[in-house]
Amino acid sequence: MKIFCKYAKIPFPKLHWRYIQLLVQGGDIMKDILTELKSRREEARLGGGQKRIDAQHSRGKLTARERVELLLDDDSFEEFDMFVTHRCNDFGMEKQKPAGDGVVTGWGTINGRMIYVFSQDFTVFGGSLSETHAQKICKIMDMAIQNGAPVIGINDSGGARIQEGVASLAGYAEVFSKEYFSFRCSAANFNNHGSLCGWCRI
Repeated sequence: MKIFCKYAKIPFPKLHWRYIQLLVQGGDIMKDILTELKSRREEARLGGGQKRIDAQHSRGKLTARERVELLLDDDSFEEFDMFVTHRCNDFGMEKQKPAGDGVVTGWGTINGRMIYVFSQDFTVFGGSLSETHAQKICKIMDMAIQNGAPVIGINDSGGARIQEGVASLAGYAEVFSKEYFSFRCSAANFNNHGSLCGWCRI
């Protein structure tokens, strides 16, 4: 006598093996997804590419990620928004959309204490600030205020990203307003620290 599934007119043994087959296929699909994710992460970590990283080193400068790794406790950094790209489609910018959009953001620890950090990446458009670049910085400032943790900013930027025009300038305005608010929150153990590691033009 055949046993039928309650919700499908398929004999249970056949349905059981179909589930196993789907699980195996699903495992292969997940393996492909994880492989692609690993590849995208490796690409994002290169920022503007190996050639620009080498140029940064030739000037005696560290990359954005190297600075973060040097600053924080070993293996404590958790990055946010690694795959964010800019939204500009003018002046050929739609052909150049590096992951991270020129700033590394996240949180980690220094001597076991939580801190939030952003580090501008000069290898991506000279570290210039775009709308999404600014949003990434503002996001960690908001999280730091919420959690009563300090923010450390490592600046290495050519200033506003001219291709985005007023959107970039609005991004600067948002960052500066967050910084002003952070000073007002200093009584709540919130501190904002900065380090200038290259150009910084507005």
